[in-house]
Amino acid sequence: MKMPFNIINNMSNKSESIFRENFLDENSQGYILDNLWFRTQDEKNKIYSNRNNDDDQRRRVFHSMQRYTIHKNKDVSNLVIDDFFIYVSISMPEQEIDEYEYKVTNLLNSAGWKRVSDYFEKGDLLFQIHRYKNNDLERYANFELNYSHIEIIVRPIVTEFNILEHNDRIWKLFNKGIRSKGESKKARTLQNMEEFMQLLPAQIETGCGPSLEIGISPLHDLHEIYKVQNKEGYFYFGETDTFFEELIMDEQKKFEDMSKLVRQFVQSTPSDNHIKLKELFELGIFKGEILSNNLDRIFSRTGLTESIIRKYDVDNFFPKVNFHPEVKSLLVIGSHADRRKVWEQARSHGLKVIHVNPEGYQEGSGVFFNKPIENINENDIHLKLTYSEFINLLYSHFQSKLELTKG
Repeated sequence: MKMPFNIINNMSNKSESIFRENFLDENSQGYILDNLWFRTQDEKNKIYSNRNNDDDQRRRVFHSMQRYTIHKNKDVSNLVIDDFFIYVSISMPEQEIDEYEYKVTNLLNSAGWKRVSDYFEKGDLLFQIHRYKNNDLERYANFELNYSHIEIIVRPIVTEFNILEHNDRIWKLFNKGIRSKGESKKARTLQNMEEFMQLLPAQIETGCGPSLEIGISPLHDLHEIYKVQNKEGYFYFGETDTFFEELIMDEQKKFEDMSKLVRQFVQSTPSDNHIKLKELFELGIFKGEILSNNLDRIFSRTGLTESIIRKYDVDNFFPKVNFHPEVKSLLVIGSHADRRKVWEQARSHGLKVIHVNPEGYQEGSGVFFNKPIENINENDIHLKLTYSEFINLLYSHFQSKLELTKG
């Protein structure tokens, strides 16, 4: 595979404008997509990690950064990945590590990767494998069992990323501890529209629900691409972790998959429901910045203020939320994932937490896939509606006032 890697050839003027206006800072060399996942066998997640006893301590740390930018070729604009790295740390029993290393090395040899000293090359890509014991590095010193550890780095032969510096950042994040699944309780339903009116104005937090409506993939697609966990939530370890197998055998296809989300970002357009939401903001129904768990900037594109709270910042791991002083509730739209640190802050500010969520989504095949809200509180309110259903219900309720504002 040659670098830079094209993900959109001959961009439309619209897509190029979306990228430049929403994803590039004034002095930025490119847009960085930062993906980070920790998956560990622990008593806190024993069901989803398949932990059966104290000897099960498997761990997988995945970190990837990809830099996207526009390359001009005469009058043609191409969206490309011009730099990246993939870092994966895998800890397993020694025999499993033996098997994993043997499999990866054989695949590299059979798929045309050339061994050069202690690494492999193919095209402009470099593939490194390092193996460690418990006492080799500080980050593995906490293993009491006879585990072995592999670290794999894939990057261009020439990269501007300081991988060691980013390694230091992610291991500091890891040392903050893993999140245990909270207990979800049955929230109450809304009594009537009048009760809802008493909880306005509201501030909004969004999950992937509003983005699904415009064709952007849900989070579990990324989990599958990077082999983090399946859509039922069970972790990938060892034989089930086929990420490097897929990359080694067809790096072009794997990078197309990894860049799918950014392609969707720049080719998507706010829907009528996003425009209606903006009008409800202008009416004063909603106030403050939108707290977004998404990366697509779709609300910013309608002129609303959006704060992305999905961050991998050591000093701001659980971001302090700025709630508008006039709001009475936090309206969580289309988010099933556990965002308890945001919701706890809302409750401590005296805000009612309201979830708008059908607890699932329609797959392409037409099958409804259940996805319950994690860590919901019995004092919260749950409206079992999609984003579209909720916005249209509210828009209809305020129709007369909205028509007056339009003159």
